[in-house]
Amino acid sequence: MSRVLSLPKKPQTILFVVILLTAAFLRFYNLGWGQGFFFHPDEGNIARSVSQMRPENGFHPNFFAYGQFPLYLSYTVGVVINAFFKLLPASLSLPDELLSQSVWSVRFEHAVYLLRMISAAASTATVWVIYKIVGQLQKGRKHGSHLITNIAPLVSAALVAFTPGLIQAAHFGTTESLLTFFLALTTYQALKIALLERRGQSVTQTLLLTGVILGCAIATKIIALLFFLPVFIATVIFAHRTSDEKLRLYKIITIYLSVVFVAGTALITAFITSPYTLLDIKGFSGSMAYEGPVATGDIKVFYTRSFEDTLPVLFQMEKIFPYALGWPLYVFGVIGLFYNLYLIFKDKNMRASGIILFSAFIGYGLPNLFLFAKWVRFLVPVMPFFAIFAGIAADNFLHLNRFRKTLYHSVPTLRRDSVRYTKNFVNSMQRGISTTSVVVLLLFSIIPGIIFFGIYARPDSRIQASAWIYKHIPDESYILSETANVVDIPIFEVASRQSLVASRYTVISFDFYHVDQDSFLQPQLLEHLTKADYILIPSRRIFANHLRLPGQYPIVNRYYSSLFDGTLGFEPVSMITSDGMYACRPLHLNGSESVYFQGIENALVNNNQRTKTFGAFSLSELDFSLKLKRWFERATLKINGEQSVDCLQLYKDEAAEETFTVFDHPVIRVFRKTTAKTIDEYGKILGISDL
Repeated sequence: MSRVLSLPKKPQTILFVVILLTAAFLRFYNLGWGQGFFFHPDEGNIARSVSQMRPENGFHPNFFAYGQFPLYLSYTVGVVINAFFKLLPASLSLPDELLSQSVWSVRFEHAVYLLRMISAAASTATVWVIYKIVGQLQKGRKHGSHLITNIAPLVSAALVAFTPGLIQAAHFGTTESLLTFFLALTTYQALKIALLERRGQSVTQTLLLTGVILGCAIATKIIALLFFLPVFIATVIFAHRTSDEKLRLYKIITIYLSVVFVAGTALITAFITSPYTLLDIKGFSGSMAYEGPVATGDIKVFYTRSFEDTLPVLFQMEKIFPYALGWPLYVFGVIGLFYNLYLIFKDKNMRASGIILFSAFIGYGLPNLFLFAKWVRFLVPVMPFFAIFAGIAADNFLHLNRFRKTLYHSVPTLRRDSVRYTKNFVNSMQRGISTTSVVVLLLFSIIPGIIFFGIYARPDSRIQASAWIYKHIPDESYILSETANVVDIPIFEVASRQSLVASRYTVISFDFYHVDQDSFLQPQLLEHLTKADYILIPSRRIFANHLRLPGQYPIVNRYYSSLFDGTLGFEPVSMITSDGMYACRPLHLNGSESVYFQGIENALVNNNQRTKTFGAFSLSELDFSLKLKRWFERATLKINGEQSVDCLQLYKDEAAEETFTVFDHPVIRVFRKTTAKTIDEYGKILGISDL
């Protein structure tokens, strides 16, 4: 069967270079997001450990939540950069305030940016590895009935380049992008091992390199031990393919020696690149004794409450994959996964490579699906596999002989001797349908990535919110906010940066996580409510996680419920997102309670007034039609010249697992007090009594 979609080598190479450069742009653009403020807690922890490494302390990072390979890598790059600028003449070097005092020290902020650059580089390199993986599959299946053309590597690489979750991970100075790169590279090596045709030096080199890659992965994060599964399967396939069927003992010895060689190389590499895992075994064990139970749910902490009463697998299917992959890639990837399973059983020529792909995907993904802590970052390494499966399925689906025969028999021949004409027509039709299908797949799948990239093309929402607060909230205001933020807002430095007068606010970062359990916090909350002029919600983290658990957190539930329905005496005034700032729509449009629409003709609306025109939009039957007409209001209803939204609804991807939004594009909501109440009144509303 001839290939219907194929490119000459030169255009293929040019297209891949374009894809790779595009991926690099999407990942390296605005690595300084946050404008000098570092909002991601994990990259802050890692950067602090890098900044404390010195020759006098044996370069001990004293940090074990992750492996030490990324720490030493960023530290080494930082020292090299320090040495370079120290050697330059003063006229060519950077100002002293931007340089580290010693060549052997890396400043905290420098460590953050270095970690982000390493993450972006690893994520870009992953695009290249995925391209190579699918190309390797193309070689391995050249004798089978289900062919992979040279379009498939390009499709898969393009899908990886535009995956939202991978773009996001590339902007974080954490371990996920490196781990993703190593899983992809390990899978590529496993495919090479399985497809080796002969024993000898090439086998030894391949096994050695595989062990080094595995060792670096384990030194990045201990869970990379799971990467060994596809390598083990590859050695079994290699031994089976290169040994006589009758020499079973020889096969066993080959497998054993290969596994021992790879494992030994991996362990030696892991020790070299993460030495204090063993040299400070007490510190490592102590860290794992905490991190492990947190991941499994045996230790309950406030930052894992979003996972309480959630179902594994279903949670990730609803809260992670649709957002981190985008719906098109998610759907096409799942279809491709099942198609890959079909080919494993159907086509013996691709069985080996199909099993290795599947084992790499499931071997790492499945254990993480069943953890109590279901953070997005746990599943980042398997995201490129959706692109691989989708690319293979798109390339293969219309190449099946059955499809060609169906087309052939459905095309009427003009004459009995026009068989050749009919075959040419069918070939042209199949080529057109194939091309259209690939283009549609790509267009739909890259849109979520383009939209998500916009987050880094605009100022951080916390910077925007701080500027809004300085502009709209009066000096000396009392603001009730929430605790557990890496950087609290308003960020006071924003005022001087934007030539605004720094307001003197009293900002209370209140601990809503423990107010239900700590009776000492409850009277404090009532006191803060009596003093508060504004309430600030810096992200969806607390209210979205607790409102679904009213039985466990009754006070927190009553607080947010009464805040949102107006009972607490506050009204929403603004919602600041990565897309910009929005005015908030009024709380009520029905009942006997009057609602004040500021900026919309200063109108008073109550249930006796059935129709009122606001600008170009007519609200009829106010007690009935608000929800029905929300889609129309979104485009037409404005307050004080600003587009308005329902600030009490989750905004866009806020419904995703919380860490997908709260680190780099949280939604900030501002409420203003409209009705003052006494402590007793607040106590009755929140169910806090006997104080």
